[in-house]
Amino acid sequence: MGYARKLLILSFLFALGIVRQASGDEAVRTVAGLRGGMALDDRKSSFRQYEAFIMRDLPWHWHLTKASDLRIRVEGTAGAMTSAGETGVIGSAGPNLVFSGFDGAVSLEGGVRIALLSRHRFGSEDLGGPLFFITHAGLGVRLSRNFSAGYRFQHMSNSSIYDCNPGLNMHLLELGYSF
Repeated sequence: MGYARKLLILSFLFALGIVRQASGDEAVRTVAGLRGGMALDDRKSSFRQYEAFIMRDLPWHWHLTKASDLRIRVEGTAGAMTSAGETGVIGSAGPNLVFSGFDGAVSLEGGVRIALLSRHRFGSEDLGGPLFFITHAGLGVRLSRNFSAGYRFQHMSNSSIYDCNPGLNMHLLELGYSF
């Protein structure tokens, strides 16, 4: 589905009043935390990623039932990627779509981010260039009022903007603090 069509659908939902702005008792939340993991592909299993993240709910959401909703968040990350004894700095930013159920006890999310990596060669592995696009899907569980844990599968690719585009799949675990 093209971007123009998605924007048209979102505009239509706003016009219908299905998308609501959060009221005082439905606070916009910020989540900060740490995430880390590795590639499990035999060929690229030496890749590790560690990052700090911050996510912020945008003030609009869809109430699906009394105990579930759909939200849009923006996320920013800063961290490191290592492989073959070499380390690069990685930073990313982009939107997430988050479905929360059971009064926020469980969440499913998906998103896309633009990422910059300070190095794209790690030993004999060439990732193509410094600009990447990261897509992800994840599952989160609220541990207490403020703490959460989660799993995220992410795919990094430069979308063939460089001659070399091997892609990289990562499995990440995270701990977050909401405020």
